[in-house]
Amino acid sequence: MGPITYIMQVILAVIALLIGSSIGKMVEKTVKRVLHELEANAVLRKVVGAKVLLEEACSIAAKWLVYVMAVIIALKQLGIETLALNIFVGAIILFSTIALLLALRDAIPNAVGGLLIFHRGTLRKGDIIRLKDVEGRVHEISLLQTIVETKEGDMMYIPNSALVSELFWKKKAK
Repeated sequence: MGPITYIMQVILAVIALLIGSSIGKMVEKTVKRVLHELEANAVLRKVVGAKVLLEEACSIAAKWLVYVMAVIIALKQLGIETLALNIFVGAIILFSTIALLLALRDAIPNAVGGLLIFHRGTLRKGDIIRLKDVEGRVHEISLLQTIVETKEGDMMYIPNSALVSELFWKKKAK
């Protein structure tokens, strides 16, 4: 391998690292924004009972995953064997995906339910609904839950998945 060929490979490796760095930062922002829309921290706080920074942790992990992939590409460009590193990264991706899905197993059906409620226009603020033993006026509709104010003034938090899968009575707002 001549010196010019090697210099070209080094330049391509540096370009791969620079592109990987840019993509990593974009992925971090996107993951954080999506998890924030799904209210991941709030959902996990309810489940665990303590403040958990899932949005930040997942976005940073996604960014570093892209960085590691960029390093692998750069090393391959330089002709360095990376089989063990590929297996390691694959295992990290697998375990991260499983952990994320387990953490959001309750949030995903509620988010889908929220999207269906928004898309269909099934409920609006001010509608009076009755679901099982809860009756009241719709106070707020978010992606994960609908807040209903009862006649007594209590606020009931109903998961959107229940409003999509259960039969409920509705009277339109005036």
